[in-house]
Amino acid sequence: LSAAYAALAVELTKHEIRSIGGYSLGRVIGEGPSSLFLLSLVATESSIYLVTELCSGGELFDYLVEQCAPPAGTGGLALAETRRIFGQLVLGVAYLHSEGVVHRDLKLENVLLDENVNVKIADMGFGREFERGRWLETKVGTLGYTAPEIVAGSRYLGEQVDIWSLGVILYALLTGSLPFDDDDESVMRSLILAGRYAVPAFLDPDASDLVQRILVVDPLRRPSLRDILAHPFFTRVPGPSSPPTTTARGPAP
Repeated sequence: LSAAYAALAVELTKHEIRSIGGYSLGRVIGEGPSSLFLLSLVATESSIYLVTELCSGGELFDYLVEQCAPPAGTGGLALAETRRIFGQLVLGVAYLHSEGVVHRDLKLENVLLDENVNVKIADMGFGREFERGRWLETKVGTLGYTAPEIVAGSRYLGEQVDIWSLGVILYALLTGSLPFDDDDESVMRSLILAGRYAVPAFLDPDASDLVQRILVVDPLRRPSLRDILAHPFFTRVPGPSSPPTTTARGPAP
């Protein structure tokens, strides 16, 4: 066998896989809700390729840019569409966590869409198994979506960093921009560590409240995925348009 086949064989026959690459993770979560379905594996002398279902809708990032570009609209996606896409994403992450897996690099570019604009979570390269309540230490992720505890170089709980990243994605879907964004990475790190971001006045009150509850610097104060799905953003029956909220800056109370 080639070195790639040998490595693949070892990985897939482990009784207790502690750190999972994208290819083997597909075997664990490929049939879960909002998970990218793994069809087959192809190994060569130097590489291992994943063959997955086709996601003709592309990346959520590109979809958001397209939908928000003039004259299509301003700001983020429509509230109903944001609720649907974000709800699918939360359910998908909840499934990962229920299987003992954390993603650790959730971002718009790692969320794919099928032909019906349904969510498919992709790129599990930083995914790994975890034990609930056990601290992780590896510094991974993409800065604009990375939780403060990782930016600070502290130990962290895998579930909580995924929840923070979900908050960043929700903000982006609602506003068309990222909450923590600057050309200077040191400035961006400072903003993340302080939990400082602008809350646009045009946001729906329930949406604004959910964002501010998720993007809390203290990971132990962030809501669980169950709490997120039970939030009025999802449960309240849509009514007439609400008046704009006031603008605020800074971490959630």
